Amino acid sequence: MNSNIIKLLCMVFMTMDHYAYMFLGFRSPQYQIFRFFGRMVAPVMCYFLAEGYVRSSSFRKYLTRMLIYAFIAYVPYILMSNPRYLIGQGRFDWLDLNMLFTLAICLVMLKGIDYVNEHHDGDILLRNLVIAAAVLMTHFSDWNYFAPLWVANYYLNRDDEKTMWQYFLLIGLGVSWYSCSGILERYGLVAGARYCFFTLGTFVSGLLIKLYDHKRGKLNIKHFFYLYYPAHICVLVYLKYLSLR
Repeated sequence: MNSNIIKLLCMVFMTMDHYAYMFLGFRSPQYQIFRFFGRMVAPVMCYFLAEGYVRSSSFRKYLTRMLIYAFIAYVPYILMSNPRYLIGQGRFDWLDLNMLFTLAICLVMLKGIDYVNEHHDGDILLRNLVIAAAVLMTHFSDWNYFAPLWVANYYLNRDDEKTMWQYFLLIGLGVSWYSCSGILERYGLVAGARYCFFTLGTFVSGLLIKLYDHKRGKLNIKHFFYLYYPAHICVLVYLKYLSLR
């Protein structure tokens, strides 16, 4: 499958994930299924970011485009995360940043890794410090902590597929633990495991990466992918507002 097809699938999965988050009950089977597909998005988009960095002719334009759409989605994403603010309840969390900010941080991280490789002979300690800084900088944003690890893994191990997939699984286990630890503590092992089903989508995302043929597709619709992110959030926020009135 080319990148356009996979990104279109990710757009559908992302919409399902956000719909479940806003409208479905946590313990419902529909919630688990919709968010299962949603969990496939982050690892795949991190992969495309690492590849895009390698292929891009202009780092500055790539980063600028990412930040422009990140700021366009800034307020809609906060309202999606805190929808009761729409009816005068809850709070407006200015530090609740969307995933495009996370990906922008990851882009800067890759530039830092290249700087270490070029000017410090690929010093492992310095390179790991760059990655650690990126991980910490995503504290307030979506896909926090783990997105930089995925991106760094895809980039650094792009010529060593076996190692890349080993780290892919390790990072996936970390994501699952991060997502499920609180659920298991609250609901117990048996019930909690059932409510953690959605996290398996993280591992299934590897199938989309394996199916990728490293071709873009005939149409250049990259701006459509960026525009869709804030647009679908605005629609969901409006529907949530109607349901809360």
